[in-house]
Amino acid sequence: MTTTTERFGIAECTRDAVERVGGTFMASPAMAAAAEQKGLNSGVLCLRGRVGAVGAVDTATATSMLGTFAPRIVEVAFRRSRYLSAEAAAAEYAEVCAAWGDDHLAGLPDAEPVAEQAEAVVDSAYVSRPSLVAGWRAWRRPREPAARLAHALMLLRELRHDLHLAALRDHSVEMPVAVLADADGPDRLRRLGWHPPDIAALWRKAADTTDLAERCASAEHDTDARFSACFGVIGVSEQRTLIDGLARADEATRLVR
Repeated sequence: MTTTTERFGIAECTRDAVERVGGTFMASPAMAAAAEQKGLNSGVLCLRGRVGAVGAVDTATATSMLGTFAPRIVEVAFRRSRYLSAEAAAAEYAEVCAAWGDDHLAGLPDAEPVAEQAEAVVDSAYVSRPSLVAGWRAWRRPREPAARLAHALMLLRELRHDLHLAALRDHSVEMPVAVLADADGPDRLRRLGWHPPDIAALWRKAADTTDLAERCASAEHDTDARFSACFGVIGVSEQRTLIDGLARADEATRLVR
């Protein structure tokens, strides 16, 4: 007997919206402006702020939680923002997320119920610790509907990210190696700070894993199944509210930052 979440195909119909809307604020002009006020570039503030909710972790732990960033990039971001505490960096990150929501999601009439259902899904999910989703799940949340929705969508994105990391670990695949299973993998890794010798080393690991494509496909399937299962804590009507709300948020913000 199929479950409600299987019938809805939640992971498939929400994947792009969760990834895009939940992370668009990271590359927004608001993030760049906030970083400039702190004497940083937006990439440094974004990385350090995203990790900041977990607390004062070391760069190796941060690199592991982020998954795909080159270790040296994480080290540079921590060094350049060393005068900011983890809490202060996270507060800046959360403030940009909330401001982005106020600017771009205020026109959605159902922002509050969609946020409420997204929070229910994330709050009930089993997550690893330490992890980005665990840190952000415990972080204080905005009350204003549009800002709350932006924060909730960020939480959903971090939940899917954590589930994917776990699924890859279950299949003995490192996330940077998994990136190479995609056609644009090398370009993505370069954008994430990996140098050619590092990418060559990852290629060797990929070549040694003769069934890499199959493992990655299985991990993606497991991620989808686990993410869909998380929606089982809310009823059918609430699932529809959340799925439809995600689609509207995606449509409303597709051409903006």
